[in-house]
Amino acid sequence: MTALNRLNKARAEAAKWKEKQPTYTHYHDWRAHRRNSTHAPRFGFAPDRKYMWLDSHKDAPNIRNFAHADECARIDHRGWFADDYQDETIRGTVTVMRLGKWAYIVAGVTYSNCDCDSLHWDSIEKVPAREAWDDRGDKTDALEEAMRSIAYQADSIAERAAEKDREAWQKDQAEQAIEGLRDDIATARIAIRTLAKEIKAHGTFTPAVCTALSASIRKEWAQVQKWRKRIEDLTDRPYLISI
Repeated sequence: MTALNRLNKARAEAAKWKEKQPTYTHYHDWRAHRRNSTHAPRFGFAPDRKYMWLDSHKDAPNIRNFAHADECARIDHRGWFADDYQDETIRGTVTVMRLGKWAYIVAGVTYSNCDCDSLHWDSIEKVPAREAWDDRGDKTDALEEAMRSIAYQADSIAERAAEKDREAWQKDQAEQAIEGLRDDIATARIAIRTLAKEIKAHGTFTPAVCTALSASIRKEWAQVQKWRKRIEDLTDRPYLISI
């Protein structure tokens, strides 16, 4: 693949991310999608350092264990819907990393529609490494209990992230609907003006024709008023797009 092809591919991926995940701005830049031949594990920190983004949880440094939140706690779902079509989900995750003498258990989330995970450092517990795994390298009860605790936090993080994405999705859908309604209003206004000009040019009409023309104009204008009200409602409350 040539350099130009790689650039175009990265730009296309960035555009897709901007459409699908408007709140995850890191991947809106094409530079975030560059790849090289070796493709070393990629991860980094958000500007506020509150979370780490990863291509995959497998890229987490010194990872020892990984599970979805619903796999290690009593959670009765497999992720939260991130859009009203219920196509995309955000699912809580629990990642265990061995750093020095400690096992760090970190809450995170994973997205169903893209290769992107995150670890949230404000939801973390640690267990001495010697108490986290037995001599065979299997998880101890202490580690499993810590993972269970973090799982509920991870599920809450996923729920909030999904709610934020749904709000962004609804706002985007509302903006598209408003644009369409404005086009409809413009078309209706042209139709009304055209009809008015034809009436003026023609002169007098029979009472029956006048009644029909007046009814047609009133009907068109009433529809315009409904569209304007819908635009006002969607501007103030984008979530109405789902109703």
